[in-house]
Amino acid sequence: MSLVFQSSLLSKQKGILLKFPRYKGAHSRLDRQLHTLYRDAHIIVISKAAGILSQPDERSIGGATDLLGLVRAYIKKSAGKQNGAYVGLVHRLDRNVTGCMVFALRSKAAARLSYDFKNRLVRKMYVAMVVGTLSGEGLLTNSLVHGRNNVARVMNRVNESLQPPSVPSNKKLEQAQLYFKSLGTFYHPRGGAQTLLQIQLISGKKHQIRAQLSHLGHPIVGDVKYKAPTHFRDKFMALHCYSLTLRHPSQGSRIVKELTSGEGVCGDPKGRKLDHEKRQIMDFYAPLPESWQARFGADVVRCVHELPRDIGDIALA
Repeated sequence: MSLVFQSSLLSKQKGILLKFPRYKGAHSRLDRQLHTLYRDAHIIVISKAAGILSQPDERSIGGATDLLGLVRAYIKKSAGKQNGAYVGLVHRLDRNVTGCMVFALRSKAAARLSYDFKNRLVRKMYVAMVVGTLSGEGLLTNSLVHGRNNVARVMNRVNESLQPPSVPSNKKLEQAQLYFKSLGTFYHPRGGAQTLLQIQLISGKKHQIRAQLSHLGHPIVGDVKYKAPTHFRDKFMALHCYSLTLRHPSQGSRIVKELTSGEGVCGDPKGRKLDHEKRQIMDFYAPLPESWQARFGADVVRCVHELPRDIGDIALA
């Protein structure tokens, strides 16, 4: 069974109402900044806003807000911990990308979630508004290399042994895959024809959605770094992670056997293997930011809202 969570307090699926207790000592200002979708003792799921870094980097020196720091402050205050709180970063969203992000609240949960992301056991669904008319659906497979200014370039060759001379020797090609489906073309009075896409991210490489769609000739609206024609003052980018499906790192799990090699799995130092089939599948849904309706209209928001939220089981490797 898969559960769909829309807020930190309740969830609905097929008429079932699941209630969760309010957090002790919750702080309204931090809660508003975080847009908490769900929290328990092991994980917290946030609907990330635009303009916030996933983790601190060199831009943080100038006072830029990072989500990892906000979550740590929130957990520290809500749990009443004086010496800080453990929060593990297991995946990232680009600064101006919005949507679902999960953080681990225990080291074992971080290890298990990191294992799942690395081995493609987490399903990540996005919506994007791209420039131009794009119909149908398809699988995009490209090789990426990151060059100057942290921009990903799409290369024509996939095999690393056949790297073209333009790829520096200290860089390596990364294979990137995503599946896209056109949800319809909309006409904007200033932007012209724009197509709404549903995207399932398969490989999860840095900037891959932005780079692959730009290489296809349909950059994401507002993504001037990847050749979008329109720049917005608030640096708006029409890319949103609306659904995240994962196996809870603790709930319903049990240990099934010892590994003969003695090497740990999912960060377990005792070398125990977790039975993925016994872990609860959870679906998290992040509604579109209000900026989407302001820029694209109610029809686009309605189209995204009607997408199925329970997207089924995760195929295990």
